[in-house]
Amino acid sequence: MTQLGTGIGVCFDKKLITSALVLLYSAIDITSWLASDKPNATVRECFVTWVEKYLLASKPLKCTALELYSARFGLVHTLTPDSQLVEQGKARLIAYAWGTAKSNDLSKLIDMTKLSDKAVAVQVEELWLGGLVCLRSARS
Repeated sequence: MTQLGTGIGVCFDKKLITSALVLLYSAIDITSWLASDKPNATVRECFVTWVEKYLLASKPLKCTALELYSARFGLVHTLTPDSQLVEQGKARLIAYAWGTAKSNDLSKLIDMTKLSDKAVAVQVEELWLGGLVCLRSARS
């Protein structure tokens, strides 16, 4: 987990945001599986439970745990924001802001275009800070 954390940090430093997100979502996958007390739980169940219990509790975001799972699925499997959950209207697309771009500005744009029921803005650095909990909990 320490190596994954270092890799995520290097990717952020090099502005390799997509790679950093793939590694971050993978770290959450691993940690959520390790933390699960249900041997037959699905990846989705583990991920959503862990994100609600740890990540969103420590770093509230404007998205839900299910929306993060949906974003993780699309990014890790197809390198796109698409997933069945989005297609079925069960999750909004996550639009990422990073660096000098701010999620609040992106949220305003989403609202102006009346897409707030279809998309939500997330600050990558906020997700990363919340993800640090992932590495801490894996060590304990």
